[in-house]
Amino acid sequence: MVSMNHVEKKLDFGRRAVPLAAELLEGQHKYELTEAEISRIFTRSIYQDVIHSAAFQRLKKIHFLGSLDYVIDPAGPKPNKRYTRFQHSLGVARLALQFARDRQLEEKDETIAVVSALLHDVGHAPLSHSLESVFKTEFGIGHHVISEKIVRGDVPIGASLNKVLRSSNVNPFEVLATMSGKGSGHLRELFNHAINSDTIEAIIRSSTYLYPQQLFQPPSDVLLALLTPSESSSSTLDSFWRLKDHVYNNLINSGTGLLADYVCQEYMRRHIQHFEEDHYYLTEPDLRDRHPQLFATLERLSVGAVLDLVPGSSEIKFVRRRFTIKTEVAFDHIFAVDQRYTQSRNEETYQLSRVGTGELDDQSARVKGSKGLF
Repeated sequence: MVSMNHVEKKLDFGRRAVPLAAELLEGQHKYELTEAEISRIFTRSIYQDVIHSAAFQRLKKIHFLGSLDYVIDPAGPKPNKRYTRFQHSLGVARLALQFARDRQLEEKDETIAVVSALLHDVGHAPLSHSLESVFKTEFGIGHHVISEKIVRGDVPIGASLNKVLRSSNVNPFEVLATMSGKGSGHLRELFNHAINSDTIEAIIRSSTYLYPQQLFQPPSDVLLALLTPSESSSSTLDSFWRLKDHVYNNLINSGTGLLADYVCQEYMRRHIQHFEEDHYYLTEPDLRDRHPQLFATLERLSVGAVLDLVPGSSEIKFVRRRFTIKTEVAFDHIFAVDQRYTQSRNEETYQLSRVGTGELDDQSARVKGSKGLF
């Protein structure tokens, strides 16, 4: 198990990271909402009904970064705990409420915005992206396809959710269009651009895995900058884009992270006869019951343990993503986001021999996600 010690170092991303004082955790921003807070924020019955649906409640047992959350030590000092897709989805929905207020959306459009935010990750598999690529190869399904099936009510776990939407006159197809960044009018802005409500919440939440004592910036501040194009707001977004690059380099594509994802994917490939398409809808405790050796290997992650589980391994192929800022492009309109903030993808190979005991213990190489994480 990799230790997650408090980090004293502060990084300068254009704005100093702010230590997480108790009042800040309880006031301006929280990464985990209590049931009472959820009720206070999402007051309308349609939101409560979606949140309490079986499909959404399942996300409580789907970890946010998949294999990542089994490499860290949840018994470490707060806020060193495992996050879930449930809490991330609530965070994105909270941003959607802010978005609706800023854009002065009518009630119908606000409903579509918030419900779409709540459900944008409803189709994640157990271990999230860590297993998704194998499900795609072997069964032709991924979280976008499964999200559609759930929202349309085509699978049992989505039946009650679809009924909730239709009884509240919420068109499931409008929700699906908005989730995919193809919504009408202002709704398109919610998920369409390189920086959007999902990436904002996900990256800032992910940064706490590396720096549990620091808050880069409240997600609401970044969303506000996105919605109010100007020279000053571009400074905030520049800082966020640099943070995203840092998170990918030091978290997503760290040696330990690559190893954790590799374990999941190679295990599933080599034991595919024990997997079925319906396993996509399992929770992680359900998957653990069926494959305890996989989870045991993650929780004592080392090259030796990996080779015991997937003998004959020597290298990991992955796609490294780099995030750059074209400073010559002025951020004077929201559509300029995709021109100013760009990314590149390059295939690379990581030799297992490079992952040694020292790196597994290093704070900058704790874990991993997947090449298509955010």
